[in-house]
Amino acid sequence: MLNWTQSNLRIGMTPQSLVLSLEKGSRRKSVKFIEQRFIHPENKGVIGHLCEQLSALVQVTKMKASVASLTLSDEMVRQFMVEPPQNVSSMQDLKAAASARFQVLFGDSAANWNIQADWQIENRFMACAIPKNWSDPLQTVADTCKLQWKQIAPQSVAAFNRWKKLLPASAWLVMYQPGKLTIVITDEKKLVSAYRHVQCSAEEISEEKNFKTLLSREALRMNLPIPDNVCFPRILTELIWVLNVRSGKTTFRVLSNLIPDTVQMTPGIDLALSGV
Repeated sequence: MLNWTQSNLRIGMTPQSLVLSLEKGSRRKSVKFIEQRFIHPENKGVIGHLCEQLSALVQVTKMKASVASLTLSDEMVRQFMVEPPQNVSSMQDLKAAASARFQVLFGDSAANWNIQADWQIENRFMACAIPKNWSDPLQTVADTCKLQWKQIAPQSVAAFNRWKKLLPASAWLVMYQPGKLTIVITDEKKLVSAYRHVQCSAEEISEEKNFKTLLSREALRMNLPIPDNVCFPRILTELIWVLNVRSGKTTFRVLSNLIPDTVQMTPGIDLALSGV
């Protein structure tokens, strides 16, 4: 069980930046943010480089902690839905189905990927894959900085796990990172699909009218009705208009009221706070 009397380090990682969020205290928590942006495009997304920078940043800021959560931007992982085969009888059958689905979708052998999932025998489930060669760099960070990984997950999974109990019966959970919109679709508070619109610009979400147009387009692409409920884990600058929407066919809801009052909410900080 997590000991909340200790400092808890939350890390947001994108191919371009790292954000550290350090929580202290058991009742009234204080939060400290440190953000580092990369300026060397040749190292963009290289896990070894990212982990070296992370280790150095944790040490130089003296933000060592015994428990840490790492949230990756969705573009850094491969996510897909798996239909469990008929007459499935074991975890091995589910893992084989996930590996086969991975190869069909990405044209790549699953042997070089670490696939984790919300394994279910009777329902479709989401699986996430990260390269197996990430294990050593991440373990080196843990050893060097005396960290115990509580969770390593993409943003969409971390956000769904955190907010699923507060979601309406059916909803779209929407997250934004620069250039990309992630949509997690739920039904009866269960994750039923995930969709990433990788070419979403800030202009397409910064006004209510434009965002509703985008929702209609994506619903059409997925052969789904326009959602009655759209939820956001928290509000970025691009989505500030959501706070002023009063009525309409689609209800917009912000799930978290935790908005740092001393720093500008950036995509990196949003990642670090996933799960909060």
